[in-house]
Amino acid sequence: MVGHYVGYGVAIAALGAVLGVLGAFVATSAVTADYTSAIGIPDTVVAHRLPTTIAGFALGLLTGVLAALAPRSRRPAPHGGRDARQR
Repeated sequence: MVGHYVGYGVAIAALGAVLGVLGAFVATSAVTADYTSAIGIPDTVVAHRLPTTIAGFALGLLTGVLAALAPRSRRPAPHGGRDARQR
């Protein structure tokens, strides 16, 4: 049962990482163009680098995987989850 929830979290993380990479691809061009225009550079050159894209995807996926696994690593509370004050 836990594997289902972890798998769901990993799938959402992968989707988020892909959307993040695509969003960054668009934002890079827009922000660079605005920046070079603001400081008066007449020619804007935008270079998308594959290693940076891979690193961004990997970090997004890793963050989501760790978030999906975090609840699994918690130990159950003693006494059936009840706090000592509730007894």
